[in-house]
Formats: sequence, C-alpha cells, structure tokens
Amino acid sequence: MRNKGIRIVAIASLLSFGLTGCWDRVEINKRGFVVGVALDQTRQQESQEKDTIPGTNMRGTFQFVVPAGLKTSSGGTGQGAAAGRGYFNLGVVESSMAALTAMLAARTSRSPYYEHLKLIIISKDIARDDSKFSDVLDFFLRGKEMRRDMHVLIAENEASDVLNVKPLNENYPISYIESTITNVGNTNYMLHASRLGDIHECLLRKNSFTIQNVRMTQGAIMLTGAALFDGNEHRMLGELNGENTQGLNFLTDQVKGGIVETAYKDKSIAFEIIRASRKIKLVNNDNGKLKFAVTINTEGTFVKSAKDVDLNDPAVFNTMEKRFETEIVRVANITLKTLQQTYKKDAMGLGMYLFENHYRTWKKVEPDWEQGRQLFAEAEIEVSAHVKIRRIGDIDESERG
Repeated sequence: MRNKGIRIVAIASLLSFGLTGCWDRVEINKRGFVVGVALDQTRQQESQEKDTIPGTNMRGTFQFVVPAGLKTSSGGTGQGAAAGRGYFNLGVVESSMAALTAMLAARTSRSPYYEHLKLIIISKDIARDDSKFSDVLDFFLRGKEMRRDMHVLIAENEASDVLNVKPLNENYPISYIESTITNVGNTNYMLHASRLGDIHECLLRKNSFTIQNVRMTQGAIMLTGAALFDGNEHRMLGELNGENTQGLNFLTDQVKGGIVETAYKDKSIAFEIIRASRKIKLVNNDNGKLKFAVTINTEGTFVKSAKDVDLNDPAVFNTMEKRFETEIVRVANITLKTLQQTYKKDAMGLGMYLFENHYRTWKKVEPDWEQGRQLFAEAEIEVSAHVKIRRIGDIDESERG
C-alpha cells in the first residue's frame, strides 16, 4: 500500500507540471499591441534631460493600436480610448532597446506586446552607427514575440515623424505605410519590401544589401530610393537615389511592374512593364578578373506616344523598342557605376550568383570580393536588354498632324 501511495503522489506531481503551461499568461485586455517602432538619435535637449552626452542614447517612438478606437473610427459613436482614435504614439529615451522596452512598460497601463509588430523605422544616424544598428537588430531577432517577416525602413530624417503621418485612407499610420510598401507592382523606382529575416541572412553571409528608404514630403511619405549597407561592418554606407534604385531592381530581378520613359523625336514616350526577368552568366575569370553578362528581358504595353508617330509601322515600332532597351541599359549601368566605383559593394548579388552556380570560383575570390583586392569593383559587367511591346493600348494615335 505504501508503494502504491508513493506512485500516486509521484504521478500527481508530474501531472502538476502540465498545469504550469500558462504561468506567464497575460489577458488580452491587459496587453498593449505595438504595431510600429521608430528609432532616432537623441537630440541635445533630450540628452540634457537624461544627463548624457548627445548621441549616446536612442529615442524610441512606439505606436500602439487601440482596438476600441478602431471600431468607433469606422463610423461608431462610442467613447473611450482617445475618443475613438485607433492608435497613439508613446516616446521614451534610453541607452539600448532592452532599456527602451523596460521604460516603455513604466509609461503605459498595458504591457507592451510585440507579436503584432509590423514595421521598424530606423533613422540614418542610428543606421550609420554599427553598435546601435546591431543592438536594434539583435533585440528584434531574439525576442520571442518577434516575427522575421516584419518590415524595416530607413528614415532620411526623424523616424518618429513617419509615425505621425496622417493615414487618410487607413485607420492608423502603420497600416497606411505597410500598404504603400507593397506597391512595387506600380513603380520600379521603389525597392522591394525589406524583411527583417532577409536582412539577418545578409548579415550572417556578410553580403552587402539595401533597405527601403522613407522620407516625409508635404505631409505624406515617399518610398523612392534605398539605403546601402556593408555586410561586413553592419552599418549604412550611403544612399541610392530613385534612378539608382530603378537600375538595381533591374539588376536584381526585382522589377514587378512600373513605367520606363524615354524620348522619341524629342518627345516623351512610356512603356508599362507587365513582365521582367534577369539572367546572369559568368563569361570568364581569366587572370582573376571576372566578366559577367547580364541580360534583362521585359514585356509590356505602350502607354504614352508622341505626336505624329505611326505605331502601325513595323520600323517605327522596332525603333521604339530599341529606345526602351537603351534606357534600361543606361539606368542599369549608372547603378553599376555607383556600386562599383563609389561604394565598391556588391548589392546586386553577383557574389551569391557565384556561390550558387560557380562554387569553386567563388571560394577563390571570396576573400577579395569586397575586401582586399576588391574584385567586385574590378569585375567587367556587360548589360543588355530586350524589350517586347505586346500591346499599344486601346488607340493607335492620340493626335493628328
């Protein structure tokens, strides 16, 4: 009987462990749902208030959604939570991401909850500081509530200003920004969305990479351009303008649509891309100087014509396609010049192409690809383009002479 009693007690003890699975549970009405975070370098006044040297601290602005406010903002007349407002921003100043979160918990009635975090906005000052940028990424990569598919943006000015944009067609700013980020099918001047998980992989492989830029203009956001990062030093090196970003999208096979414009008879003509693809071929690696051939193929619709242009004339049609091909090659070469001569960083992924397709060659050149002899900067890259206009729109001429 005694042994039987001992067994019962032991089994009961083991079963009791299963009852502790929710020991850290927090009721949903006690959570503060953080959907966006903006990080800036501290200003002079903020540093004086914290009794620190300017630039040693970070200012974090956190956007919380208010579920009750989201309901009333859709047409209801309820009271409470910011009088129907669906969100609010809360700013704190501290020396690290962990400290910012701890201070945030002391400033809000609901514990910060990051599982619904969608967007991280980082100022250029933070991005250029390798220690602060690494601290930011480390915090969001290690957190148990974090998701690797959240998006990252680099703000040209104050990151917190972006969280204050007025969401004219959305319930709160982060929702508006998130919707805009994915509009790459309508423009090729905008970089594809930068995911936290993809950035982490680039850092682990020590690959240079780009992150979407964001800036405020006339009360609205603008997402053209990109921030260029060094995969070895883990910091921002510089910026690519809209034209550089367009060229980079062609070179990295990230064009999902958008317009290509050029001139014909001193008039502007435009081509809307429906499909685009890019192929890379290693031509030779004689004497350690690699040569690549990059081919860009596009198909689409003629959307803007010049006066007195007969689109039914095959010769004219062929000339138009050649003009667009020349324009694509031009913007791609401008981007290559920026990457190879100005920054000497392989943001177009040639190193990854060698790793995946010519591994033996890659192992030989890897130590000197961006460092040492800087073989990427010395590589010869020949770009060609092929444009096929499938449609000319619903009319064949817009004016008569």
